[in-house]
Amino acid sequence: LPELDRWSPYGARTERVAAQVLAERGDLDAAASRIARAAGAEKDQGKASADRLQVGELLFRRGDFESAKAR
Repeated sequence: LPELDRWSPYGARTERVAAQVLAERGDLDAAASRIARAAGAEKDQGKASADRLQVGELLFRRGDFESAKAR
């Protein structure tokens, strides 16, 4: 996927929606990747922090406890 437009107010939101769909389908790796992209594109630090926590949750659900702990 191309680099997110960091100036777009919709870039991070789009990644969150895509991650939600992927997680519902059971593709936790792809969902975690999309949420991490959302965190990188988000200008609001509170939302970026919430995104990083969600990455940890997805990694935990996948069984990658060490990576989840590092988040």
